Amino acid sequence: MPKPLSITRAQLEAWDPCDLEIWLKLFGRRKSLTAAQAMAAGATVSDLLLAAGRLGRKDLCVRFALACAQRVAVNNPDPRVQAALGAAAAWLADPSETNRIAADSAADSAADSAAYSAHSAHSARSAAYSAHSAAYSARSAADSAAYSAHSARSAAYSAHS
Repeated sequence: MPKPLSITRAQLEAWDPCDLEIWLKLFGRRKSLTAAQAMAAGATVSDLLLAAGRLGRKDLCVRFALACAQRVAVNNPDPRVQAALGAAAAWLADPSETNRIAADSAADSAADSAAYSAHSAHSARSAAYSAHSAAYSARSAADSAAYSAHSARSAAYSAHS
C-alpha cells in the first residue's frame, strides 16, 4: 500500500501556484491536508495528481493511470494490452530502470495494438484512445519518476562529495 498523499501549507506556499488563494481555502485552519480532506474540501483529481507530481510521488500518478487503463482494457482483448498493464504494475512494485524500459516498450506495443483495433469500430476506437492515453500517462509518469530518482541520486552524490 502506498504512503498516503498529504501536503503542508508551507509546501504549497513554496510552489507559489498562480491560484494559491484557491488552494489555501482547501486547508481551512489545518496546517496540512490529506488527499481525502482535499477532495472533501472541493479539490479535483487533477489537483491531487498535480500535488502528487510536485511532491515527487510519481508512483501515485502511475498507479492512477494504471487503474484507469485497467478499467477500459476489457474493450481490447489483445494480449499486448494486458502485457502493458502488467509491466506498469511491475514498475510500481520495483521502479527500476529495467522495469521502466519494459513498461515503456509494452505501452508502445499496446498503443499500436489499440490503434489498430480502433480502426474497426467507433467503440473500439474510443476504448483504444483511452487505453493509449492511460499508457502514455503511465509512461510519462514512469519517465518522470526515473528522472526524479536520478536527480535525487545526483543531489545525494553532490552532498557527500
